[in-house]
Amino acid sequence: NFAPTLIDDVLQKEPLLPFEKETILIHSNGMAQWLSTGIAEKTGICANIQCELPTKFIFDTYHSLLNEDFQNKIENPFEERFDKDILAWQIYYVLNDKNLKNYLKNDSNHLKKRMLSKKLAQVFDIYQTYRADWLENWKNEKCILNNENEEWQACLWQLLNTEPSRATLFKKYIEKIENFKKNPALTVEKFKKRIILFGLTGLSAQNMEFLIHYSYFSDVHCFIY
Repeated sequence: NFAPTLIDDVLQKEPLLPFEKETILIHSNGMAQWLSTGIAEKTGICANIQCELPTKFIFDTYHSLLNEDFQNKIENPFEERFDKDILAWQIYYVLNDKNLKNYLKNDSNHLKKRMLSKKLAQVFDIYQTYRADWLENWKNEKCILNNENEEWQACLWQLLNTEPSRATLFKKYIEKIENFKKNPALTVEKFKKRIILFGLTGLSAQNMEFLIHYSYFSDVHCFIY
């Protein structure tokens, strides 16, 4: 149980200024509620603490740092949240019914097609976090595994209106951080004073690299299993 250590060694020993918001990255909303209750029981109050999922924090950071880089509204990924729900509808409209005629037989209400689109969107959503290099290669019409299962997924990804993808945002984020390092005094206000990782059971390599670069301007405390 890392909660007492978090409270005693960080929140109480090194408190932020009264109006600074504490940011804690957790793996579920249930964890956020449990942790908030524990902090309140230990200190008497739980206020100005923001518990977020890592994916939301990362996307919001991209928005904060990169929004001005996308002047073209058509290509602006921040006009609406870039997630699997949007991908599901994009997949639904590009799927070719003729190629799926056996699967979509007796699907007059398009329920099977919608369910398939949702499943594929979930797969691509995972790829964006754990296989961003695959997506980048597929976008450039290059395959990694060179088998039938990969070929149709690569073709589908090329048809989707997914540019810029999270892989592209990550590359732009790294470039922005490198530019910020040249003049850190002018950019420190763009970052949280500190963030805390609590109870996370796993992070992708890309998300870990994101946090490593973020730690150049912010204190990152880890309480993970």
